[in-house]
Amino acid sequence: MRQSLYLISTGRLTTIPYLITVLASVANAAFPARLSDLTRSSLSNKYAMRFDVARDEFSISCGGSQIHGDVPKQSALDSYINVFASEWNLYPRRLVAQSELKRVVFCSHLTLDDQPRLIQPTFDYDTLYVDVECAQYDNIYCRKIIHHEFFHIIDFQDDGILADSTWESLNPEGFRYGVSRESIQSSRFASVWNPKLRGFLNNYSTIAVEEDKAEIFAHLMVCGPAVAARARTDKVIRSKCDRIKALIRSFCSEADEQFWQAAEALKRTRD
Repeated sequence: MRQSLYLISTGRLTTIPYLITVLASVANAAFPARLSDLTRSSLSNKYAMRFDVARDEFSISCGGSQIHGDVPKQSALDSYINVFASEWNLYPRRLVAQSELKRVVFCSHLTLDDQPRLIQPTFDYDTLYVDVECAQYDNIYCRKIIHHEFFHIIDFQDDGILADSTWESLNPEGFRYGVSRESIQSSRFASVWNPKLRGFLNNYSTIAVEEDKAEIFAHLMVCGPAVAARARTDKVIRSKCDRIKALIRSFCSEADEQFWQAAEALKRTRD
């Protein structure tokens, strides 16, 4: 029979487990859980995956590249976590599960081969690294990049490749991706909305087919009405929007019209 240990306290017997519970309650009252911890716990419970915070500086090899990051400041994490959660909670559980993403790591000073990155997916480790310092950027851009990078995971998980000849056939005749790749990637304005660019939302979309698809998805998630307005006068963008919605619905049936309506209904500000 299991033995219990007791302490003599004020003339009464008190079990050690009970005493531990009391002490834990006092500790929790004195040091309440941070909101960021509660938010991560909520996300973890909902999606059955890990939402971790980097506790040490790290460097990992992935696909021939080196990913580096560091411990984030608590204040930066606290500022960012609700932005991330509000966007991530739009995803149906099944969509995330079928992406096979297992872990999100919040960090700082994130780089890929010494080049700064705000968010970096790793297919080798089924992990998404997120630099919480991105909260200092424009709020809408900060939100779009969450969906942009998650789409890369879906896009790869869908069929194991990023090439998409069907998507390329939607482009204006004679267009080729990547012609000005280096100059566009080095431009700080590459991701800025460009209404004069036919068939593409911005210059970054012209780098590669996977970036074009990810930009359409991200903008539909965060700026749906603006994309819809653009699509009314640009048949290429209209076709791409229809294609993205069909691809996502094919990947996960729960990514239906209600999914897009919820994304459009989420209140967002630029500050």
